Amino acid sequence: MTAEILYDWVFHYNHFTNQWAAYHRDDHRAYFNAETSVHPIFKHKDVKVLVKHLVKSNGDPALLMSFSPKK
Repeated sequence: MTAEILYDWVFHYNHFTNQWAAYHRDDHRAYFNAETSVHPIFKHKDVKVLVKHLVKSNGDPALLMSFSPKK
């Protein structure tokens, strides 16, 4: 497991919902324009949970898609 996978991900905090979002840098425009993204977009109240999952999955699409935080 390596944190290098985080290089391609952007984290954004929404103070209205009190949630962090993690989205792939290729989906920057889609994220802010409510368009369909190529990669999954994850949301959680704790950014550490998002970082942990991205590093643990090491970018594997199947593992990324299995992540569905409820908070």
